[in-house]
Amino acid sequence: MAGEKNNGGQPERIAERAVWTAPDSSVTVTYSLPVFHEIDFAVNEGYRKISHGGVEVGGLLFGAFEENGPRIDAFRPIACDHASGPSFVLSEGDVERLADQLNAAASDPELSVFKPVGWFLSRTRSPLQLLERDLALFDRFFPEPRTVAMLVKPERFQPTRFTFLVRDSEGKFAPGSEPQPIILPLPGRAASSDDQPVPAIPAPLVNPPAPQPIEPSKPVQAPLPDVPQSPRTEPPTIQAREEVAAESVPLPIPAPPQELEPEPEHLSELAVAPAPTKLAPAPRLLRTNRRHLEPDTPPLLQQRPDLPDPYEQLDLLTRQKPPTTASRLFLVLPLAALLGCAVGYWGYLQLPSPIIPLRVQESSRSVTISWPPEDTRNSVYAAIRINDASPVLLSAEQKASGQMELSARPDLKVELIARNWMRDSRGIVRFVQAEKPPENSAPP
Repeated sequence: MAGEKNNGGQPERIAERAVWTAPDSSVTVTYSLPVFHEIDFAVNEGYRKISHGGVEVGGLLFGAFEENGPRIDAFRPIACDHASGPSFVLSEGDVERLADQLNAAASDPELSVFKPVGWFLSRTRSPLQLLERDLALFDRFFPEPRTVAMLVKPERFQPTRFTFLVRDSEGKFAPGSEPQPIILPLPGRAASSDDQPVPAIPAPLVNPPAPQPIEPSKPVQAPLPDVPQSPRTEPPTIQAREEVAAESVPLPIPAPPQELEPEPEHLSELAVAPAPTKLAPAPRLLRTNRRHLEPDTPPLLQQRPDLPDPYEQLDLLTRQKPPTTASRLFLVLPLAALLGCAVGYWGYLQLPSPIIPLRVQESSRSVTISWPPEDTRNSVYAAIRINDASPVLLSAEQKASGQMELSARPDLKVELIARNWMRDSRGIVRFVQAEKPPENSAPP
């Protein structure tokens, strides 16, 4: 079964079924993608009812048994009073109602051509595993071969995960039917060139293993050729070096002695005082905080009148500091915040209204339900629920026209559900048909 979609003037086949094959086994499960999108919506609706885990739900799966496994074509929710809390734990009354629901399924006109092939359970507070209490009920109601138990786990920021547990021909779970999570494609994205079902999409890993660091390979050194080494000589000691230096430096030749003149007698008796040594004046150091050099500065260091004073330029640079990065950041942040608020407000205005106004128009044999077409034209999911029954998907023509025709009933409750990109919209209307006066009664 496949639909057609016009893409650039050429019809494109859109698959309505997908097939899952168990690893290392021939067991397969063929399922309807529109039905699984409805199951996804029901599971996420219970997941959003309360915080910290939501409310778990379950349902019966109907279809047929093929050669290698079941085929799922429809589902019905299982009533649970949640007497033990938000987890899906059936009480004794729930189990009795489940048995009555299975017996009455054959009288349902929409399920008359199908058989019960299994059930599904949502897992919002535990991993994707079949618990002992669920396995006991599954063995009680579905002991036949090729029946399937499906586990569904909604995620907050990831697509919903589905797993299948299928019995083999002997009534036992197939060894290859261990939980292998899959996800659903977006509505209208599973393209197929023929009527064959498309393969299931494996779910991405939640916590992928961290990549191991790759050790760099050590370079292989080539063997060096044998080079004959010269005999090692010890460096000479300090004493030996001093002896060599003494031998190499020539000794000074003494000067011939000179005859000293006799000193005068009047000078020999006087004590000759040493002449005082005149110290050279210490150089004067320049300070960087002085504007002008000292008068006794050499001419090369004196400031020229035609050149700017370097100290004045340094003072101007210190006084006029350029704006820092922090000051620029204080200017950019408010502008970025205003821009983000404007973009967010514009995006909020583009969202559809959360309330869909419904109108009812009665005719002789039918009732027409109408609503604004823009509320469902671009929605990824749109369904009508009549008198709290299971939702019925709207066709593309009904979503674009904004109306649907129903058979006339005395008491009619219609609920429209539309799922958009970031918001779900709903609309509810109740129609009560007025009693017609008898034809033979006189007018008042």
